[in-house]
Amino acid sequence: MMTQPNKSERAVSNDAEVEDRRLERIATVLLGLGAILIAWGTYQSAWYDGQKTTDLTNSVLAATQSVDAFQVADTTRALDQMLLIELLASDICGNSENLKVCEQLSNTLSNEGREEVEAWLAGDEASIFNANRRYRRGGDELIADSRKYFEEAQLSDETSDDYSQATTFVSLSLFFAGISLVISRSKARKALLALSSIFILGPLVFMATLPIA
Repeated sequence: MMTQPNKSERAVSNDAEVEDRRLERIATVLLGLGAILIAWGTYQSAWYDGQKTTDLTNSVLAATQSVDAFQVADTTRALDQMLLIELLASDICGNSENLKVCEQLSNTLSNEGREEVEAWLAGDEASIFNANRRYRRGGDELIADSRKYFEEAQLSDETSDDYSQATTFVSLSLFFAGISLVISRSKARKALLALSSIFILGPLVFMATLPIA
């Protein structure tokens, strides 16, 4: 013969059901928040990884352009040197009858070459056609740009890795929250939800310190 549960048993049963529903709601919230954080972290990691690739490409491009600029500068310097040697050896500029010819030939010097000759004639003691003075053709600026892009690529790589690591820890929170839904013991469920909360709050605080794309 079956007996009706007394009031205390019904109260305990109701309390257990309320506790179960409360833990389920907490687990659902943690699962939803974890999914959002994973999506956000994955997007940020992918964006910064792409930015790293772009910065590295720009760094290589700027370095290549700097080499080209220095090669053009060296070629220009060599041509200026040859022309000046020819002018001095032929003594064209020393003959008053050939001043126009001298002027025309002098005008074929590059801008850097004319500046070097003018400085030399003005008494500049530095060696003429010094490659480290005027013959740069923007190569130094391009090298600086290459270094800047490379440093930015390193920062993007670090940021991408940070977001990736954070999403890995958030994934653990989903595991703990999901396991809590299939376990009946209340204490074990609470412990799992506590672990899930830690693996969400920690990465959340860490992500808040990272730059946003």
